[in-house]
Formats: sequence, structure tokens, C-alpha cells
Amino acid sequence: MRQRNRDAFIFQSNDAYGTVESIDQKYLLVPSKVRDCYLLHLLQNELKEKTMIIFVGKCLTAELLRFWLREVGIEVAALHSQLNQTDRIAALARFKSGQLPILVSTDVGSRGLDIPSVEVVLNYDVPLDARDYVHRIGRTARAGRSGFALTLMTEMDVELVENIENKIGKQLEEFEEPSEEKVLEKLNKVSEAKWTASMTLNDRKFGEKRSKNKRKWEKA
Repeated sequence: MRQRNRDAFIFQSNDAYGTVESIDQKYLLVPSKVRDCYLLHLLQNELKEKTMIIFVGKCLTAELLRFWLREVGIEVAALHSQLNQTDRIAALARFKSGQLPILVSTDVGSRGLDIPSVEVVLNYDVPLDARDYVHRIGRTARAGRSGFALTLMTEMDVELVENIENKIGKQLEEFEEPSEEKVLEKLNKVSEAKWTASMTLNDRKFGEKRSKNKRKWEKA
């Protein structure tokens, strides 16, 4: 992976965007087309058996991750605004009890959750606002514990990450890149799982109600 040019950036501390020093903050630069292969590799290797929250930007992304990860043998809980209250409570309960060690969440899970045992926060989607980044990684390193935050940065996210670094006054360290050959061995498996997940959500008409409501509001 290419190195990022940092010479043009001046890092200034900003208390409004402060992060806890006990959080080890790193990034991994990955090609957008195979980001999911890297995610699966990490979950099966470097981050295996870690209590983790994976943050995504959209409800649909959360559901797609939940279903395709299940297809490859990794059960996760999901938390987002298109779940009803009962399902949200159930998902949190399974995560907090350790029944499912991974929670895939939109930013609805970045604040107000009392989960002291999260070992890793993984940013699958880089947040547009540095404040959201701060709230996300604040889910780890709680109750006096240390924590680890990893951001998957594609070629389209470089400026977003550099903006976050500038706001928090801290440079993210580069995570040791996994073997590309081993990562790409998972390409067919991941592609098949994602196709199955997409078909499942399509059959369930996920998001259709919200789309209809949006069209109604636009007409109004």
C-alpha cells in the first residue's frame, strides 16, 4: 500500500475532539473493491475472538454485513434505526451477555451504551464528522481499560481520515498489513456470501417502507 503524505498537515490539539490516550488508534489502507475480504481476514485472524463493535454508515450496510458474515460462519448482532425497539434490545442483550461478541452498528450505537468490555472498535465506514469518530472509539477503553480502534480506509477515504487526524490532534498509526495473497484467497467465498445476503434482503424487502415514506415526503 502506498504511504500517505503527512508533510502538508499540521496537527493541533483540540479539546472538543479529544480522544482517550489509552486507545491505540490505527488505520489500514485497503482497496475498496476487496474491503470485505480484509474484514473477514481480520475477524478470522488478528481480531479473532475479540469483543468488538463494527461501525458502519448506513442501516443497509449493517444488515448486509450481518447476513453475509453469517453465511461465512460468523454470527453478529446488529443495531440500527430500522430495527424495532424489541429487536434492538435483544441485539444489545446478546452482545452485552457475550452470546455474540460482535455488534455491527450505525452511529445510533456510538453514544449512551453502557458496555464496559468492548476490546475493539472497527470503523468499516469512515465517519464524515470527526466528532462521530470520537464518539465511536469512545465505546472502547472504558472503566479504566485500554482499547483498540482500527479504521479501514479505502482510496476514497484518505481525506476524511486526515481531517479526523487534524481535528483530534493525533496521527493514526498504520496497522500491519495482512498478506494480500491470503486476503484475496477469500474473494470467491465473500462474493458468494454477499450475493446471498443481497438476495435475502431483497426478498425481505428491507428498507422498502422507508423508501416509500421518503417518496411521500418528497411529493408533499
